[in-house]
Amino acid sequence: MAKYDAALLGLPRRFVRRLQLPGHAVGPIGLPLAAGGLGYRTCWRSTADCAYLAAYMHTSHHFPKLFPHLADRFPPILDLVPAVGQPALAPSKQAEFASREFVRIVSDAPLVRDRIEGSASVMKHTQHVLSTIVSEAEARREVGLINAMDNPRLPRHMELYYSNCGDATTLAMLPTDATTTLSNPSFTGGITRRLLLSTHQVSRSERRRCLACHKSSTREHSVDEPGRSVNEFGDHIIGCKHMLPLRTKLWHDPLVHMWHQLAKMSGQSCGSEVTNLMVNSNKRADVVLYKGLYSVLTDVRTIAGGDQRYCCAAALSPGYGAAWGAAQKDAAWLAQARSQGDTFIALCHEAGGRAGRGCEIFLDQFCSVAAASQSERMAFRIYAFSATARGHFPRSGHAHQLPPGDAHGPGGPPEGLFAAGAPPRPRGR
Repeated sequence: MAKYDAALLGLPRRFVRRLQLPGHAVGPIGLPLAAGGLGYRTCWRSTADCAYLAAYMHTSHHFPKLFPHLADRFPPILDLVPAVGQPALAPSKQAEFASREFVRIVSDAPLVRDRIEGSASVMKHTQHVLSTIVSEAEARREVGLINAMDNPRLPRHMELYYSNCGDATTLAMLPTDATTTLSNPSFTGGITRRLLLSTHQVSRSERRRCLACHKSSTREHSVDEPGRSVNEFGDHIIGCKHMLPLRTKLWHDPLVHMWHQLAKMSGQSCGSEVTNLMVNSNKRADVVLYKGLYSVLTDVRTIAGGDQRYCCAAALSPGYGAAWGAAQKDAAWLAQARSQGDTFIALCHEAGGRAGRGCEIFLDQFCSVAAASQSERMAFRIYAFSATARGHFPRSGHAHQLPPGDAHGPGGPPEGLFAAGAPPRPRGR
C-alpha cells in the first residue's frame, strides 16, 4: 500500500511537470474535492487506519454477545489507549494493531477521541465518521500552511483555495464526449492553480512586466508586492483591462453559452445576448427568460481574484468575491429592471470555480419546469453544475496560463527579451 500511495501522489507531480512539490501543494492532493483538493484518497494514510479501527470497534462491541470466551481479547479501544496514564498491554495482535492505528489517527486528528467518547458503544457508519474527522483535520492543517505563506495585505492563495472548495464537480466528470473532455494544456493549467502553484517559473531576482499594459513589478518576490502584481501566478494578466477581450472570449462567453444551453434544455423561451430590452439603455442581457408579462434578465460576471477591493474579505468568508461581483451588477441593473417590471439575476463565477448565490437562484428557474419529480430535478441540477464547470475550468485555467509578462533583471530588459516561462526558440541551420 505504501508503494501505491507513493505512485498515486506522484501523478499530480507529473501533471504539473515538477520534480518536487512544496508542502502546501502536497496536502490538497489527498483532500476531497469539496475541500479544495484533487480527491486522490491514499490507501494507507486516508483509508487503512480508519477502516481497521472501525472494524475493531465493531468487533469489540459484538464479540461479548456472540463469543463471550473471546471477549477479553478485544477490549474497547478507549480501554487500550486511555487519555491519561500508560496504555494497557494488548491481549491480542488485533488489539495491538488497533491501538497503534488509534494513536496515529489521534495524533493527526485529536477530535477522534472526543467523538468516540461522546458516542454510544458503537457508532453507525464508523469508518465514514472517522474518515470525515481526519479529512477535516487535514483541511485545517492545509489552511494553516496557506496562511503562513500568504501575503496578509493581499491573501490571494487563501482566496483561491476557498474558491476551489466551491468546485467539487469538474474533476469528478467522466470524459464521455468532447464537452466533458479537457485538453492537456487546460488540464495542466487547472491542476496547477488548484494546487496553488505558479503557472510560470520566475526567479526571485527577476522583475516582471505585463505585455499588455506595461505595468512592472516593484519587488523581487510577488508576496512582497503591496497589491495585485505581475506575478508568476497569472493574477494580473487575467485581470488586466487590456486583456479584457481575450478574457471575455476564453472565460465569459463559454459560460454565457452554457447557461443559454441549460435554459433551452429546460424547455423555456429564452434568448442570448439580447438587445433593446432595457428602456433608454444600451445594456445587453447575457441570458433572458421570457415569462410572458415579464422577463428574467441575467448578466454573467467573472471574478478574476487577487483584487484589493475584496481579496481580504474573500480569504475570510468563502464566496465573498462572487457576492461582491453580484452587488456591483445589482447596482447597475436592478433598479432599472424593477422599474420596467422585470427581474434581474447576477451570475458570478470566481476564478477557482465557486458560483455565486445568483447562479443557484437562476438554476431553480430551470429545475422547477425541467422535471416533475424530485429525483429528476436533482439529476438536472447535477448536470447543470457539471455543465457550468465545463464552461469554467478549462477556460479559466487556460487564461491563467498566459505569460505573466516580460522577465528581466534589475538592470533592465536585455535585447531579444522573451516571455517569462517560455525559453527562447532555438535557431536552426
